Amino acid sequence: MTQRMIPPSALTRARHAAKRRHMRAPPPHPYGWYAPLRAHEVRADAPTSLEFMGRSLVAFRDAAGRVRVLDAVCPHFGAHLGHGGEVRDGCIRCPYHKLDFDGDGRCVGAAAHYDPARVRHLRAGVWASEERYGLVWVWHGRDPSTPERPIALDALDWEGWTDPITHDGLTVANLSPLWLAENIADLAHLRTVHCWDLDRVVTPPGVAPDGTFHVAVDVRWRLGARSRDPRVQRLGTLVNSPFHLDVRAHDAGIVVAHATLTEAQGALALRNVVLVCPLPDGGARLRVLVSVRRQWRGAAAQALRRVTGKGPEELLAPLFLAIGVSDFHSDAQVWERRRHLDNPVPLQGEGALLEFRRWSLQFWPADHESDESAPGA
Repeated sequence: MTQRMIPPSALTRARHAAKRRHMRAPPPHPYGWYAPLRAHEVRADAPTSLEFMGRSLVAFRDAAGRVRVLDAVCPHFGAHLGHGGEVRDGCIRCPYHKLDFDGDGRCVGAAAHYDPARVRHLRAGVWASEERYGLVWVWHGRDPSTPERPIALDALDWEGWTDPITHDGLTVANLSPLWLAENIADLAHLRTVHCWDLDRVVTPPGVAPDGTFHVAVDVRWRLGARSRDPRVQRLGTLVNSPFHLDVRAHDAGIVVAHATLTEAQGALALRNVVLVCPLPDGGARLRVLVSVRRQWRGAAAQALRRVTGKGPEELLAPLFLAIGVSDFHSDAQVWERRRHLDNPVPLQGEGALLEFRRWSLQFWPADHESDESAPGA
């Protein structure tokens, strides 16, 4: 199957479409699930402050050990719950007037001065949160306390895969969460940014029946392909690796890529989950989770598990994580100086970029841009 083509006449229509809402600059905080923290960052004995979607929040663990997330501003007199606040009996205590708030934002007690029966009308804003895959996920939507959909990763089949591992994250200046997902529609960048050979387009980029934005390609990695030294580049003729790549954008900042090596290379399968979470300065933190499908069950693999407690797949996962993270440095160089264009000029074969922009509208807040507010509309 070949890549979608758009006729030259459609380029004029694309410029006209710049007046439409989907061609405007995307919102800095699209709706969806994000992972601003690693699970170990939220302790049982102290609050953890974070800036999230333009708001100051505080995370803590309740009496059952569950992560809870509230607005950090105390509704009584505005003190910051995370700076000087304490966690007592699964509640967070305000540093100012010693009022205690539970995980549902209710003021459930007063340690000093106030009558506990007269503070129960106070409420701190609640943000829906979940602890999954070693991360703390927080919902950002019309109602922060009520998610409109589950975390996309929960729908994946994790049976037979290693526990995902991750890293502290790569901070990228000037990164819109949707730019990561937009890469799925941009087949050219596989060659121009990642320096992979694009051998075959198996499924052209577009909206899949399950609602994800999807592409499947056969590509080839070559050793030294990014080097400017021709002698190093020639090493790629000797050392290279073909693999099948299946990529889906599930949410505004959640992209799942499955890479499968050829049968000759053992048919090793990798799952890379790439996450983007906006930062207060307009940048974002990019995080990669890696899982490897378990497939080695021979005597050598079993002996390795007995000796080290880990199978070959678990031992390979950190290597693939390092490779996956390093691969995004080239993207980051582009993103940090990229500007959004309301009126880009797509070339032939790039119609999927326009399709992606229409698909991404589902994550936009209703009050962000409109057809009427676009200049010349």
